[in-house]
Amino acid sequence: MKGNAGYILRCLAIAWVSFACSKYDSPENVHITAYGSVIRHAGTDDYYLRQDDGATLFVKDLWGYVQCVDGLRVKFIYEIMDNPAGTRTTANGEIYDVTLYYISPVPERDTVALSFIMEDEEHRQDSIGNDPLAGITGLFFSGDYVNVEYAYWRKGEGPHNMNLVVDDVNVKEGEVTVEIRHNAAGDVPEGSTTGFERIESEVSFYIRSLVPAGKNSLRIRFVWKEYGKSRPMERTGEYKVAPGTNKPIIVGSVKSNPPGIF
Repeated sequence: MKGNAGYILRCLAIAWVSFACSKYDSPENVHITAYGSVIRHAGTDDYYLRQDDGATLFVKDLWGYVQCVDGLRVKFIYEIMDNPAGTRTTANGEIYDVTLYYISPVPERDTVALSFIMEDEEHRQDSIGNDPLAGITGLFFSGDYVNVEYAYWRKGEGPHNMNLVVDDVNVKEGEVTVEIRHNAAGDVPEGSTTGFERIESEVSFYIRSLVPAGKNSLRIRFVWKEYGKSRPMERTGEYKVAPGTNKPIIVGSVKSNPPGIF
């Protein structure tokens, strides 16, 4: 169902859904997958989208419905409208009029220091979790965050939680090691995945505070466990504070983006 064509995103008081339409599968359209926040327009009940690296997106065309909460972190898929007047540059960054095809809330979490875990290791290690994942499908920086797109095996209905543990004990200048941790709460395959469902999800961790004062970048080494692998997986990337300068570590769902957006 095609939604409103207003100047900014007008929210409907119903549940989140994924948007789908034939246009989404059309090869001639450039669809951009990004992360950002829902922002309430001051003094109104209208909302717009702010992409992590600063672009402002006014939704002119909406396929489906969305429930808006001011400040909510989201992942979304959109297309910049073919309208010269709808793309402009201001002192606050780029502004685009867009067609929105999909939007979904994304958990936003802080990192956990290894030193904090070690203060009560017996209990805190267990709550943080150390269960293997089915895989990391996307790993990339945007704005003040690292976005982790991951898959896990699930058989029960209980929650699976994700954490990012920062090694602040074994410190190296200009580099930090972080471990992507998964707490399956006992819902993990024992030898075979038969009867388990493969679930894909995403989570964003705030990492801007990891960059030392006076520095503009930080080398980050990611480590995690995967089901069926005898050794931990590892990837390294350089996080840069300046918008639009980061490259994906694992591409995931990041698509071809116009300059100035990611």
